[in-house]
Amino acid sequence: MPSNPQRDAELFRLQEKQTKFETERTALFHRIMKLNHQIGQVQAEYGAVYNEPAPLLTLSTEVTCLIFDFTVAAGFTTARQALADQEDKRKFFPEVVVSQVCHQWRSISLAYPALWARFCYDSPHASRVPLYRLDAYLERSASQPLELWFNFRGSEDREWTVDGHLALLRRSIPAITRWKCFTVLSDPTTPVDALLSEIASLSAQNLEHFVFCPGVEADTDDSSASSVEDVVIEKDFETTIFKNGTPKLKSLTLDCSYKCLPPLSNITTLRLEAPNSGLGMVLSWGAFRNVLSISSLENLSLVGPVLENHYHRMKLITMNSLKNLRFGNLKLLWLPFLRAPLLATLIIRKCWIDSLFGYDQVLKSEPYAFPTLRSLCLIRTTAQSFQIAHHLAQMTELATDIVFSQENGTNRFSSLVLNHEDSRSETYWTQAVQITFNSYVLDFRQIIHFVKARRMNNMTLRINQLSEYQWRGPPSLEFEECKELSKICTLEILDDKTIDKALWKMHWQFGGNQLGCPMDDDSEGLFAVRE
Repeated sequence: MPSNPQRDAELFRLQEKQTKFETERTALFHRIMKLNHQIGQVQAEYGAVYNEPAPLLTLSTEVTCLIFDFTVAAGFTTARQALADQEDKRKFFPEVVVSQVCHQWRSISLAYPALWARFCYDSPHASRVPLYRLDAYLERSASQPLELWFNFRGSEDREWTVDGHLALLRRSIPAITRWKCFTVLSDPTTPVDALLSEIASLSAQNLEHFVFCPGVEADTDDSSASSVEDVVIEKDFETTIFKNGTPKLKSLTLDCSYKCLPPLSNITTLRLEAPNSGLGMVLSWGAFRNVLSISSLENLSLVGPVLENHYHRMKLITMNSLKNLRFGNLKLLWLPFLRAPLLATLIIRKCWIDSLFGYDQVLKSEPYAFPTLRSLCLIRTTAQSFQIAHHLAQMTELATDIVFSQENGTNRFSSLVLNHEDSRSETYWTQAVQITFNSYVLDFRQIIHFVKARRMNNMTLRINQLSEYQWRGPPSLEFEECKELSKICTLEILDDKTIDKALWKMHWQFGGNQLGCPMDDDSEGLFAVRE
């Protein structure tokens, strides 16, 4: 290109002008940064002077930390509701919120390890996998025992999500000596079974509560699995995880998707709850006897096909520490042989009781009555005959609080028992002081007879709203019976919308670990009082 001095001079002038502006912009940027810093300092000084008379900021560090503890324990429900409307699905963690209130609270919170010892990840409500947040919690919690809760259910099947979930689990393993409570809830989108091999030979010296529910069905297409015995645990109940010990483990919940078993020597609460039909772990009777022989076991929950479904001759089973027992979708093959002197709560859900568990000779003998039983809850439970229902009623004779829920059909348990009270000398549940009928099929005459026979107990009768409406409707025989009932007992009406909590929390409270957010007892769905 031929030389053009005039053009070259103009380009040089413009370039110098651009350089000058860029230099001024850079200087201005640095000036703005400096001003922002100075503004921040002034704001902090202003805030310190302004907040000086604030009572909250005059409290000692110890009292402030107690406030933080109560805030986290309460789940910060009120603040979450105020900060997140129906369109905003974000979750606000109490420990994060209190650390952002002011400079003083932030300094105290970051220096308070116990505040950061609880970590919750709820995948359906998360916009990303919080790897950095977990790292921060692990660092800030110092040497505090950890409560970790991971819910991977409902995740979208995206590769980065699966990788992130597995990364969360792996990042928590180096802190295994600090685990106090560890919960994993998942589904087939996240193959969390990889965790089992990594913790198989490790020790969790401080672990007290362990939940492992992958929520997947076992592969039943394996040609080597010819029968249920091919997937049962060995009779010695072999430990497969934490083989180097969990001396403090008290509570264990498994959905039996995989063969997964920590040491159980000190366990007090055991929940084997399998909602799926395809299992990776089914207990043989020999293995189950080993479970029942755990001397420290106080609370036992069995749901679904977790036991071998065949009859075996059994000797009496004595469980001296058992206080709470529940079954769901499971044959009660061993209940007549159970001796539990401390049993206080018995819940049976969706069970068909036939031939009193296959043992005709048991019917001929006087049933063992649980001596300290107080609460009996029968949910969608039916019996093959009156004799069988009668036998179970005798076993639970000392119950004071009885619930019949969701009954229907001709083999309703309450109907089988109450129908025969007039024609037999026996009177069942003579100690009953409260009875609940959560059913839309009620025989008013049966109920009146039941209450009259126990009128000296000052009974409370609880029914749902629809039944109450039917009773108090237009003048009829039922209306007159309702008036009679009101004279001989206290009639309490349960709100259909809250009946689950009203009945459930009273009958099943030992549950497991609760972090405050967003941890509900996962078994509530399996034993819901109304569906």
